[in-house]
Amino acid sequence: MCEGASGYELGRYFPDAAGPQAQSQVAVVIPTILRPCLETALRSVYAQEGVGRVQIMIGIDKPGDPTALYRVLETRPANVSALVLTLPYSTSVRHGGPHIATDGGALRAILSFMANTRYVAYLDDDNTWLPNHLKNLLAAIEGKVWAFSHRILVDEETGRDLAVDRWDSVGVNKGRLAATGGLADPNCLLINKVAVARVLGRWSETPDGSLSDTADRHFFAAIRKADHGAVEEATVRYSIPRTHILHKIMAEGIEYSDSTAREAELAESIASTIEDISSDLAQAISNLQLIALDLQRPPIAGSALGNNVVALQSIAGALQKHTLHLREMIDPLGSVLRAEHFYQAGIVAAADEQFERAAGFFRRALELRAEYPEAHKALGDVLSKLGKLEDAVVYL
Repeated sequence: MCEGASGYELGRYFPDAAGPQAQSQVAVVIPTILRPCLETALRSVYAQEGVGRVQIMIGIDKPGDPTALYRVLETRPANVSALVLTLPYSTSVRHGGPHIATDGGALRAILSFMANTRYVAYLDDDNTWLPNHLKNLLAAIEGKVWAFSHRILVDEETGRDLAVDRWDSVGVNKGRLAATGGLADPNCLLINKVAVARVLGRWSETPDGSLSDTADRHFFAAIRKADHGAVEEATVRYSIPRTHILHKIMAEGIEYSDSTAREAELAESIASTIEDISSDLAQAISNLQLIALDLQRPPIAGSALGNNVVALQSIAGALQKHTLHLREMIDPLGSVLRAEHFYQAGIVAAADEQFERAAGFFRRALELRAEYPEAHKALGDVLSKLGKLEDAVVYL
């Protein structure tokens, strides 16, 4: 137990057989508002098979009475320790705190740093794991930065298994969220926190700075390009309410192919090619103009010189025209170069903190569609982050 100066209990530690400084094999981070379902989630951690020492890190996001939680933790197996952080306030704007992630505020970030191990998994208090979840993830992450498993969608009201998720939490550049880089849900993740330490703060943020529960996407955008492993089996039971979009998707039989991801990647590749070719053409034009100036200098003179100058100027003009129409020549039908694809590529680049690159994508989106409010705002935001405030105000 740890008390502050006022006597308020800031947390409680439930040890296992080893000393507190001995690192665990894996930690499980659970932000909670002390819903009754937390006990079921914890018992699914207790039931994990084939793993060594497990450290459970629980953060209470809304101050309440943890007595029932403590009773459950007293029944933990011998290989499980637990630390409960009971701050006298919430860190989330949802409950009056400063951090814009509405699903836990800063707790996932704080508890990740506090965990006494390099491997950290995440579990929401309304979800559960199958007994082989941690064992499979620990095998998959060996030599890699992160790993993920798949999830079973479960009806929140009835507890009935609906389907294995093949729409949202399906990995990098796949599924419904392919255009923004894909997703692996936090409940499915295992990370090497030392390898990704610089981005752990993203658990308290959102991609666009709005108050929402999209911190998971913001964090995933930062790690998705790192080397990772996958568990093909679904080892997470993920509860969804009847209002969840996936209920509608399943009812209507909607499927998502990898074509959206391929188009997004192709758009990014074409944009990069355009930048390279445009740069080369600009250099060629500059060189030709310098040649034209040199040919005008004495002792060169006469009609031959005039003809050469005219010819070179003609070449420069043609190259300039080619530069202006290069994008349309690459894709005259606009089948790939759609504004939405460049906007989504910009969102991904901004999430990776590649703000100059993101600004280029947003500008290209606006070239293709001048009336695009989301792209206007996004461009203004990244220009602000680049310190180009005078340019930013034009778009905000």
